[in-house]
Amino acid sequence: MSIFRSIFFIAIAVLTIGATGASAAVITNWESGDAARTLQSQFLSAHTTQTETFESFDHLDTPSMKIAFGTITGGGYVSDNTGLQFSSGEYAANGTKFFSNGTTDSMSGKHDFTVNLNTPQHALGFFAMDWQDIGGKVSLSLGEQLSQSIDIFTLVGKHDSGTLIYFTLLSDIAFDSITFHKSGGDGYAIDDLSVAATPIPGAAWILGSGLIGLVGLRRKYHSA
Repeated sequence: MSIFRSIFFIAIAVLTIGATGASAAVITNWESGDAARTLQSQFLSAHTTQTETFESFDHLDTPSMKIAFGTITGGGYVSDNTGLQFSSGEYAANGTKFFSNGTTDSMSGKHDFTVNLNTPQHALGFFAMDWQDIGGKVSLSLGEQLSQSIDIFTLVGKHDSGTLIYFTLLSDIAFDSITFHKSGGDGYAIDDLSVAATPIPGAAWILGSGLIGLVGLRRKYHSA
């Protein structure tokens, strides 16, 4: 991702929060393909994280499930690279297991699921597979302490079936759960779900505030 696209997404995230009147500021970032793995490495090196890889679960395990830093409730199941959903573009980013929002015995039937955290966190990172291939909307709703929805489709856009994406989210207010919403009639998978309690450095918010100011100046300039 170029620095210009990174800045664009930081500005959009902060401006969206401001427009809704929420007190929290959220920075999002994402990469696809080989760059997704680079972004994961950067995220893990920048934070002290806890990560759930789903490798310790059995194929077809379903919620409620205890994971490394909380529980998963709702729909979906743990699958492997031989499961039913594998043929539709879902797969493990690393290892052989991943979490699908689908149904164990059918290609139809997609579900919401919630990750309930043992302790509030400030940062989230995960691989997403097969999210945006038919244009269905996928959104993340953060927990009660933050109460902010993020439309991933608006940020990420449409991609080919099976595209690997790594998505990160940083919040100045800690969140205690994350709800993954279903994407129309299409299914998707997540893997290597990581959280971190580290607050975002103040410099990031200074950058975000500066970008908002630049956007305002540009609008003023064009309207003059």
